[in-house]
Amino acid sequence: MRSTPDLLLLIVAGTIAAAVLLTVLAVGVSEIVHPDVDTSSAAAALSGVVSTLVGLLAGFLAGRTNSRQGPPS
Repeated sequence: MRSTPDLLLLIVAGTIAAAVLLTVLAVGVSEIVHPDVDTSSAAAALSGVVSTLVGLLAGFLAGRTNSRQGPPS
C-alpha cells in the first residue's frame, strides 16, 4: 500500500502528464489541419515544460533514493 504523499504525487504527476500529452496532440493536429499556422512558439513552450518536468522528476528520485539509504557511517 502506498502512502498518502506518494498517491498525491502520482495523481499530480498523472494530471500534468495528461495535460502535456493532450497539448502535444492538439499542436500536432493543428499542424496537420492548418499547416500555415506557426506553431513554433507552442513547440518551444512545450519543450520548456517537458525539460522542467524531467528535471523535477530527477530531483525527486534523487531525494527519494538518498532518504532510504540511512545515516552515513
